[in-house]
Amino acid sequence: MCDEFIKDAKHLSKKYKSIKSDIESIVAALKADWLAIPHIERINNLWQDIKIPVYKMRRVWCESLKSPSKLRLIFAYDEKNNEIQLMQFLELYAKWEKEVEDRDRIKKYLSGKDHIE
Repeated sequence: MCDEFIKDAKHLSKKYKSIKSDIESIVAALKADWLAIPHIERINNLWQDIKIPVYKMRRVWCESLKSPSKLRLIFAYDEKNNEIQLMQFLELYAKWEKEVEDRDRIKKYLSGKDHIE
């Protein structure tokens, strides 16, 4: 998890106390079979030098909100190795606070890399 993702989670946890356990549940689900989770889509039209696929998970469940439609999770997944250790969480945000993902953050963490470190 990148530092800014941790800050995102901390910011949201001030208002929604269940965020930490919600993230743990999401990680467990992604480890089990991330391709089977609905509402995950690949983010296209990123810069040429980003070779690692980046995904947006819509409808992230938050127990405090009692709703799956308010949060978004952005992550990168290195499909070459097909292992969960190669998943990088980049951003977690509330839909009403931001319209779309922070593409500059994605570029900052993934630009020029051909795998996740």
